[in-house]
Amino acid sequence: MSAHRKGVAALGLIGLMAVTAGCDAAPAEGPAPRNTSVRAAPAASAEARELLLPFDTYKISKADDYLIAAAEDVLMKGCLEARGVRWSPRAPVGAAEMDPPNRRRYGVIEEAVAREFGFHAPPEAEAEVRFTTARQRRSASLSDSEVRAAYGSTGTGGCWGKAHEELRDGVAESDYDVLNKYSRKSFEDSQRDGEVRAVFRSWSACMAKSGFRYRDPVAVVNDPRWSASPSPSDHEIKVALADVRCKEETGVVAVWSAVETRIQRDIVTADAASFRALKATKKAWLASARRALESTP
Repeated sequence: MSAHRKGVAALGLIGLMAVTAGCDAAPAEGPAPRNTSVRAAPAASAEARELLLPFDTYKISKADDYLIAAAEDVLMKGCLEARGVRWSPRAPVGAAEMDPPNRRRYGVIEEAVAREFGFHAPPEAEAEVRFTTARQRRSASLSDSEVRAAYGSTGTGGCWGKAHEELRDGVAESDYDVLNKYSRKSFEDSQRDGEVRAVFRSWSACMAKSGFRYRDPVAVVNDPRWSASPSPSDHEIKVALADVRCKEETGVVAVWSAVETRIQRDIVTADAASFRALKATKKAWLASARRALESTP
């Protein structure tokens, strides 16, 4: 993945339980695995969609990555047809169809997710499933030589490599590791804030009333019992439902997100040059992708 395709880490509680940090999905490089079953997550709640943070303006989100992937598909068409390979670009995934960027940043906040998945990460949004399914079907229709023409021997060459370079032509490099570092810092610093610690204590007392003793929402989502099983147990689901209810009763998400918003704004002000560069890169990168999509006959 190029530096341009590396979005800020999804540093939420679910992410911390599974892998300490990671970048947003990159759906384009290489052919898709064949015969892979996919399923969709429950639709995001209004609360999850309204949960926005200052850094969202600067990161290459998963929705942006899918937009870039669709643009690469369009640019690959002429290259592949010149080599005798029929190619059907996938339709772009609209940002509104994607999971919101901070849906799981503060752990499980939706009853529907808790009831079905407990603290396990839910699958992709329905639009992502459609995009992935179309990719799988197309991959299944290609011969080995056609796959090499599309992606080269490494999965990042061939016509995809040419399309990728065409899209990034004239787009300045930015250091997304800086954004990852700052995202981790704001998430960790917010947990040490007095307001957040106070609301965590209220949440902990609420959980205790249901018989579940955890210090804070970070502790409950990182309970090692959850990661020991590929699917949630009845007990895990009960704890997750209590977690959601106690977050609602004590206002955890509202307080926590407000504090982190303040911290992120302060970081942006303190390192304005880095954030201007990140914003410029994102703007140019997405503009290039949109031009490619608009050029489609």
